[in-house]
Amino acid sequence: MAKQFDCFTIRADGLSGKQAFEFEASTLGILRSFDATSAGHVLLNGFRFYRREVLIVPYSGDEGTCNATMREDWGLFGRKVEFTPRDWIGRHGCYSLGAGSRANEVLFHELVHAMRSAAKTWGHPDLAAEETIAVMLANVYSSEIHRPIRENHSDFSATIISQEDYLTANRPVIEVFYRQHKDFCRWIAEVTVPWNPVRLYYLTLANVPRLRTAS
Repeated sequence: MAKQFDCFTIRADGLSGKQAFEFEASTLGILRSFDATSAGHVLLNGFRFYRREVLIVPYSGDEGTCNATMREDWGLFGRKVEFTPRDWIGRHGCYSLGAGSRANEVLFHELVHAMRSAAKTWGHPDLAAEETIAVMLANVYSSEIHRPIRENHSDFSATIISQEDYLTANRPVIEVFYRQHKDFCRWIAEVTVPWNPVRLYYLTLANVPRLRTAS
């Protein structure tokens, strides 16, 4: 039986018995755990704001191993995330890939895409920028849970780039993100973690609401 959490429907398509129960329970547990972190709570609040349904099903494997996807679709579920928690847990080979390769980090990344799809900004201006935004926001979450920062979307290599240098290198993309999601950008900026270039960017803006966490 499918499980529901806020606007998320978790459905174990193609699985049965113990595997179906494990998929639904693990995915539900990750979603609930997001609310216990600042960055995860902000992401979930984005969905609560837009109130558009998201379907999460097991990853089909269509785009290779060690992957997960978000696709826009027709019908009740305009956003479909394919993600299998067990692929990124314990002894599975994907678990040891490096930065951003834990199950919660992978789902966070895909849900950034889904949130932007719910806001009708996904893929704008282009998919390369889309992946930069998803990696960046997932890195803020990773920073909060004391995980290494992922360098880019091409692999799971860790990076030592500072948040200041990251902002310099990716400012045009962050500016697009801000224009498209001014409230959400402020919410992310209020997440005080060691690595958060969105916060640095927001603090350079004039005539915007002050951050609740700003000193």
